[in-house]
Amino acid sequence: MKVCVLGLRGLPQVMGGVETHCEQLFPLMKNLNPRDSFTIIARKAYLPRQLSSYQGLKIVSLPHAHGKHLETITNTANGVLYARFRLHAELLHLHGIGPALLAPVAKALGMKVIVTYHSRNYEHRKWNFLARSVLRIGELCTVTFADRVIVVSQCLAASLKQRFPWAAARISFIPNGATHLIAFKWENRFDDDVLARYGLEDKKYIISVGRLVPEKGFHDLCQAFKAAHIAYKLVIVGAADHADKYAARLLGQASDTIIFSGFVAHDVLERLLQSASLFVLPSYNEGLPIAALEAAVARVPVLMSDIEPNRELGFQPENYFRVGDVDELRHKIMQEHERYHVNRDMIVGKYDWNLVAAETAKIYATLQTDAGRRETRSNARSMSLKHRIFAAGFGAITATGADRCLRFVARGRGVILMFHHVRPWRTREFAPNRVLEITPEFLDGVLTELRREGFDVIPLDAVVDKLRLEPSRRPFAVLTFDDGYRDNLEHASPVLRQHNAPWTLFVTTDFLDGRGRLWWLELEEAIARLDRVVFSRNGGLVDLASRTTIEKHAAFEAVYGHLRARPEEGLQAVADLAAQAGVRPNRLTTECCLCWDEVQILAREPEVSIGAHTLSHPILAKCQATTVAREIAESKSLLERRLGRPVRHLAYPFGDPSAVGLREFRLARQAGYATAMISRPGHVFPEHLAHLHALPRVSMNGLFQDRKALRALLSGVPFWIRNRGRIVTIDR
Repeated sequence: MKVCVLGLRGLPQVMGGVETHCEQLFPLMKNLNPRDSFTIIARKAYLPRQLSSYQGLKIVSLPHAHGKHLETITNTANGVLYARFRLHAELLHLHGIGPALLAPVAKALGMKVIVTYHSRNYEHRKWNFLARSVLRIGELCTVTFADRVIVVSQCLAASLKQRFPWAAARISFIPNGATHLIAFKWENRFDDDVLARYGLEDKKYIISVGRLVPEKGFHDLCQAFKAAHIAYKLVIVGAADHADKYAARLLGQASDTIIFSGFVAHDVLERLLQSASLFVLPSYNEGLPIAALEAAVARVPVLMSDIEPNRELGFQPENYFRVGDVDELRHKIMQEHERYHVNRDMIVGKYDWNLVAAETAKIYATLQTDAGRRETRSNARSMSLKHRIFAAGFGAITATGADRCLRFVARGRGVILMFHHVRPWRTREFAPNRVLEITPEFLDGVLTELRREGFDVIPLDAVVDKLRLEPSRRPFAVLTFDDGYRDNLEHASPVLRQHNAPWTLFVTTDFLDGRGRLWWLELEEAIARLDRVVFSRNGGLVDLASRTTIEKHAAFEAVYGHLRARPEEGLQAVADLAAQAGVRPNRLTTECCLCWDEVQILAREPEVSIGAHTLSHPILAKCQATTVAREIAESKSLLERRLGRPVRHLAYPFGDPSAVGLREFRLARQAGYATAMISRPGHVFPEHLAHLHALPRVSMNGLFQDRKALRALLSGVPFWIRNRGRIVTIDR
């Protein structure tokens, strides 16, 4: 598996908690999974070399904007595109809720996503209101779009699960580690050059580590240290990524006894920890502090603020002081420092990087298993970029609450839903017509959601009256099924009967006779059998490989597009391919479609109405006017004659702007239909009373069989956005 890691400044030897986490974790991950490739995306400001490597990891430095507000997000955006289009990565591992803002983009581009949640960054004092709001959206993107969420703190994991219970199953607690310091032989590794460089003496200074940002609380530590008047020095290891007033004020306190070392190499930090008398972490916000773990492993006494992530380390009460209480901090650093000694063995046993890597590898393996299962179930490989973007958009609408907030302006009086196949799931790698089928379980879920959202499910005959009457507090929904597939009788009808739901079945009469051509199914079955697809197009031959699933999808799209543009030539191409592959068109039609006897049985049920779907299912806009008139009018009269009841409604085949227009609307009206359905998506508004022969429908697409997509579609928000607020979109 190709893994791309984003969200850190870089590695190795780049100071920071996230950076240390990644530097320790991913070499171990590589050792556990040597066949996987790991690419770390770094930032050019920290690692100027564009390409490098580290312990089996590939390091790629990418550009980014400068400044604290845009550095991370621009580097992440570049990294997501690099991962998808240069690396062809299968898994994107994002670190932090800021980079997680790009999780929906990564999902839309077809990558699996893991987010490691390191801290509540929106609580950091360096951010203004707008930045905090954006980071909260990043947190929402984390729980909404990530396939798995790893949280380094148990209390943060519990908080996320409580606030986002619908995502709890995807949230796992895996802590940071501390054992990377055990390998060093403290007493022999260094001489006194490091201490001399900063004018320090062994066990005669207090140390703190972190970036010079307000949430680290170094201003409290400096104030407490100066008030304590003790015979120690204070060393603060770290610097600011970006010059600001806070860092300038802090650095202005430098003196003979308060030393700011700036960023230092790991070996220097280890030496400074080894010889310190006390480690202090006065922070206001943390995930799980790696610096404190490093100090504990280095056998340095530890004193920390009492924020929940710090208390999670499990030290004794005397190891903590009230966050922000300068006087208590002053009092504690004046005491004998050995009283703050911590249990090193407990830390080493609990925070072992090997265990962290093993647990993370399990998440990867589970994700691969789940993803493989989902990929087979949802045919993710066949989902186009367009559909992935749609899926991400539906998720964003529900995750942000837009489906609730905007439905009052976006949702019409009602919605007409369009279905095709309803049948149990069939596992197959190549399934380009997957968009046309849903499972009975999802149909049951649709009806349940309609009831939950307050929709009245009404027959199609009642729509006109609903639009003419005063608006009701309850919107309506109409259920329509196109083509006349046998699975509508076998699998859809029992579910609909259970819910007492009225529905309309639009049938193509040639399919009922067993002689119509389901050419889209012919094409799918033919390409599934063929290793090469050869057909005529625009006077020339097109020769396409068709061995792999990807090649088969490309070949299907090529022939399908040709048929939609030039139906006669395209139909012949499909017929030729079907003949080559041994596909019998009549068999497909008789197996898949209802016969007249079955439609007559359905027509007797009080909740079922039968509508026309033309004689032969042509692309009407490509036909002569006389052909269109015959297809529309004769299908109506034939159904009425065979069923012995009026047929009042029509659904145009395909129904998009390239297949039907003003001519067809006029002919449907002249044929005596009360209404006619198109496939242009949208809700139904009173304004559609002037366009009853061009009523929009919302397709229940087989690629979006989940509640988030359904809620978005029922809200009307996607169509309100797509149509820029327009209600009627009949342009021709």
